[in-house]
Amino acid sequence: MQEISKHTPVASDAADLTRVLGSSERTPDDYVDILLHYFNSTTNDMFVKMNRGDVTRDEFIREVEKYLDKILPVKKGRDYKDEKEKIITKFKSWLWGFSVLESLIEDKEVSDIKVVSYNNVRQKKNGKRMPGNVQFQSEYEYERFVSSIAVRNSVNLSTLNAVQTFTDNDSHADWTLRITVATKFLTSTRQPILHIRKLPKEHRSLSYFEKKGLLVTMGQIEYFRERIRTTTGLLIVGKTGSGKTIFYNGLMDFIPHDKSIIVIQENEELNNKCRDKDFIPHPEMLFLHTVYASGEGKVEYDLKDLARMGLLFDIDYFGIGEVKGGEAKYLLNCIMTGSVGMCTAHGSSVEDGMDKVADYITYDTNYTKNEALAMLQRMNTVVFVEDFQIKDVAEIRGYDKESRKLIFHHIQFKD
Repeated sequence: MQEISKHTPVASDAADLTRVLGSSERTPDDYVDILLHYFNSTTNDMFVKMNRGDVTRDEFIREVEKYLDKILPVKKGRDYKDEKEKIITKFKSWLWGFSVLESLIEDKEVSDIKVVSYNNVRQKKNGKRMPGNVQFQSEYEYERFVSSIAVRNSVNLSTLNAVQTFTDNDSHADWTLRITVATKFLTSTRQPILHIRKLPKEHRSLSYFEKKGLLVTMGQIEYFRERIRTTTGLLIVGKTGSGKTIFYNGLMDFIPHDKSIIVIQENEELNNKCRDKDFIPHPEMLFLHTVYASGEGKVEYDLKDLARMGLLFDIDYFGIGEVKGGEAKYLLNCIMTGSVGMCTAHGSSVEDGMDKVADYITYDTNYTKNEALAMLQRMNTVVFVEDFQIKDVAEIRGYDKESRKLIFHHIQFKD
């Protein structure tokens, strides 16, 4: 029988598992592979129960130890205990740790981690892309890590699920991790591509960034503190990683506490927690997040589903984390009926951002783009963020029927 080594892929089905269990001279890493496979099999629901909260981590590990006792060679004395402890420690590390990425996860200045291949790890630190200065020992070790990330989040990586985006709220005390994986089924390198976006579980206020010379000026803070109370809609435009979400979070701190807001989002990036010691959480800020079918699961709630549900609540502010499709029509419905609509969108300018939202509205409605633009004049505040700075703020002053364009008034700030 073929022996499992650190360069041998984990058993892929029950027959393979039986085969490898019959082999001999296994290393601790081999046993970790076996445990990862066994507790991620379709016939073993212990890991799912733990994630659901039906059993504790300690109870789960006791079951792991029982199974390990069955497959470890019979030994006596200290050697057996030491080997068992070593295997369990490695198993815990793979299941809940971050392997060679640990230092990047802990670094507060790192916002993004991208693994292009096992020996090419990149980071974005203080807004700049650079080498991560770490690497996995082999392709196999990297693939095992990707598998463990999926396992801990109950995500199925397969041919049918070759690209997965999911949020990990439990692996780190300070960060919510937005994880995107493209498996080797799709990549030209035949290695997975992994991207981790680190999102603070407690956001920072706009004043915090202003004091550091980032994102906003004092004049802009005072403008938005007042504008959030009078605007009928607000759009934040920029590319990925520009600072849109950080600004969005700080902006929501200005929403009056006698108003109600609901926020729907694909990933749990926006929150009602701030590190500032004098921060008072908003008493009526509700959050809904998407649920996408994984593997054989059929339960799914996308942004359109959540947006439709959001309109059923009694709200004054209706926020969407990022508009990217047909859910835009519900945002339009919201601002047309008197609630303040808020969202982000990708774009290279305030004009480009509004143009894209108008496009999205046409996806699921019978409106023409010009009709959508005319109605979007109620989303009368547009902010363009680039390289962690607010570069442009414009107020919509109407819609020109002859040119079929929105009328933008760009705000000038003294500071």
